[in-house]
Amino acid sequence: MPPALRGDAELSYSGAFFSGPIVEDGERIIGTRRQRHDLDLSLAFAVTDGLAVTAGLDITPSLGVSFTDDGTQMAYDPVTNSGTYTGGPELGAGPNRSGGGLVGVWLGVAAGPYGRWMKTPEQFSWRVDVGVRVPNSGGTFFEAADGSRGAAPGGTGFRIAGAFAVERGSFEPYMRMAYQYESRAVIDIGDEQGDAIIDATVQAPSLFDLMGGVEFILAENREIGQRIALDVFVSTGYRTRGDGASGVYLPDVIEQSRSLVVTTSEHLVGGGGLGLIVNPNEYIGFRLAGDISAFTPYRIEHPFPVYQGAGSHQIGVNASVRGHIR
Repeated sequence: MPPALRGDAELSYSGAFFSGPIVEDGERIIGTRRQRHDLDLSLAFAVTDGLAVTAGLDITPSLGVSFTDDGTQMAYDPVTNSGTYTGGPELGAGPNRSGGGLVGVWLGVAAGPYGRWMKTPEQFSWRVDVGVRVPNSGGTFFEAADGSRGAAPGGTGFRIAGAFAVERGSFEPYMRMAYQYESRAVIDIGDEQGDAIIDATVQAPSLFDLMGGVEFILAENREIGQRIALDVFVSTGYRTRGDGASGVYLPDVIEQSRSLVVTTSEHLVGGGGLGLIVNPNEYIGFRLAGDISAFTPYRIEHPFPVYQGAGSHQIGVNASVRGHIR
């Protein structure tokens, strides 16, 4: 945190590249890929030591879903009164869906009464953040009737996060927990052909993430604020069920479901990664990190017995620069 009447500004890029099989009755239907590129700007200003107001701007320049090999079209199954990919006609490689835009604006407060930013530096540091994201209900990934898709969840977001770190000579262990709740939103869903469904209620999955790691200090000079560290971390997370438009994350669905709001089931995610932190002085800092995560299987759309299968994983990269007003 910044000291009293000082501030921090951070610009970060995050890339996430998801890959995994779509399966039905244990058989692979097609492979899926998702890519997401995020650009985030965050600001913090300390009104006094240990208390700051925060703001953030989240933008997703590119968000896409594609399919990696040939599959089959979904056909109507009169036995189950639902859709199935088993025995359907050839689909080919499947469609590509892409979008991007403003995710939302965050406003919040941060409290950290113990830490190296205090006048009497402590050996341990902790910080709690609370924030709310202003909704952007006009730009979700489920809206494509006007020929373009957005990247916003649609509803208001609420986040609470806490972090704790301890100095132990040349290494510093830390832990971070974050919970983000996504509220419901009423939107107009539609596809690229111009068909729109009015007043559909969607809800993005809420998130709970837990991360623990150790920063190994390679070089440090506190008098000038210089610091070089290697960050080794592991993480786990829980994603609640979410409601969205049918036919977005599947290559093809039956005509009867295109007007439905469907549910994606809850699932777990876990992984780890490495980061490099370089602070040349007390006014500027850089961080570069990479990670890999695995997902437990989950149902993609509740009307159909189709799952995101075992082996689904995501590779992530992150680069950020932070400026400090001191």
